[in-house]
Amino acid sequence: MSNASRVADPSAADVPETAVQRSAYRKIAVRIIPIALFAFFVTYIDRANIGITAGDMEESLSLSPLAFGLASGLFYVGYLVMEIPSNVLLEKFGARRWIARILISFGIITGLTSIVWNDLSLTVIRVLLGLAEAGMYPGLLLYLGYWASKRRRASNWLLFQISLPLSLALGSLFSSWLLNLDGVLGVDGWRWVFIIEGAITLLTGLLIFVGLPDKPRNAKWLTAQERTAVEESLDVTVEKEVHGWKATLKVLSSPVAWYLTVMYFCTLVGFLTVNYWAPTIINEQFNLGPVGSGLLSAIPWAVCTVALVVASLIARRMKQPSLIIVISMLVCAAGMVVASQVQNPVIAFIGLCFATVQQAAVPIVFVLVRGHFPIPLIAVAFAFVNAVSNLGGLVGPPILGGFIQLTGSTNTGLLFLSGFFVVAAVLALFAPAFIRFVERKLPSVEVPDTAETVRVR
Repeated sequence: MSNASRVADPSAADVPETAVQRSAYRKIAVRIIPIALFAFFVTYIDRANIGITAGDMEESLSLSPLAFGLASGLFYVGYLVMEIPSNVLLEKFGARRWIARILISFGIITGLTSIVWNDLSLTVIRVLLGLAEAGMYPGLLLYLGYWASKRRRASNWLLFQISLPLSLALGSLFSSWLLNLDGVLGVDGWRWVFIIEGAITLLTGLLIFVGLPDKPRNAKWLTAQERTAVEESLDVTVEKEVHGWKATLKVLSSPVAWYLTVMYFCTLVGFLTVNYWAPTIINEQFNLGPVGSGLLSAIPWAVCTVALVVASLIARRMKQPSLIIVISMLVCAAGMVVASQVQNPVIAFIGLCFATVQQAAVPIVFVLVRGHFPIPLIAVAFAFVNAVSNLGGLVGPPILGGFIQLTGSTNTGLLFLSGFFVVAAVLALFAPAFIRFVERKLPSVEVPDTAETVRVR
């Protein structure tokens, strides 16, 4: 049974908006969307800024490449442990309050990263950072769902996907610039990165807690007519989504959930490795130092942003959009091989840029999730696939760190990690057939907390 057959009004997305709705959405676009996007932007910068500070931190804290890679990756242990519980608490406390809590605690822990003194203290901080950030992405999507029609909800989701590589590009520039504060007040530049970026995240959390309403009905800057118009046009699937433990167990028992998780995991092993090690890889090729390498590392994420937009446009015209995953993964694998094996630094850098286009596959992964699971389970299915797959960050960065420690170079490690992209491409190629097979074989069951009987595979 497809999701389309379970939406109350399949044609709702095609109904023209009224003048009142357009007026309300213009206000929402100014007062809600930018703050929500900025919140996602700063949390991803705080997650990944350790890559920009890598060279200085390794020298200051006497970190080995393996210790740095492991500390970077252990973020995802905390992230996995709290992702699904965070979604359950999200339902209890409400999206706005829970997002604010995430940002405030995330900002505090990011700031505390500035006082780490050895590999153990850095490792503890990274695990705590993962615990704090878990639930941010699904929480923001749920919150925006309260303010968007079905048509606009899809556009908002694409904006979030684009903001991820953009945050890496702009965050690389900003973090690299902050490194120039080295010595100000006797504080290392890399410590200033965490102090300032942590403070920005903390202030963003306070702004959301104090300044944003929970739902349109609470927005005083909308007229009574506009509040009614927005509430009536909301995507009804938001209210049907279930975030509890029963829904979680249903997702955990789904073969499709595990298949898509393994596939997405393989895409993230290589991507998250580049995420944290890009400045080091670039410095190895060009010998630019921490600031120059950090600045140059913005370029691959700009390429990644373009690839995401182009792939999203092409996917709309494809009968089997999972081929986007296949193609993008093969491009990533080829790029990583070029980055590791070609001696010319410019060509190797171009290969590194192509190794980041993994993000072009992300929307398609979640299209497969949404197309398979019934409406009440979609939020939990998203959280499960996203959280477990992100353990790729615990695998890739330490592997590359270990190869650097053994060989003194990133080349062998990058060549090895390119294989994960190939495995992801193979799994994506067979994903539609596997999903059809499971849908034919497993019986229907009742989804928890709803009277609707659907097929949970």
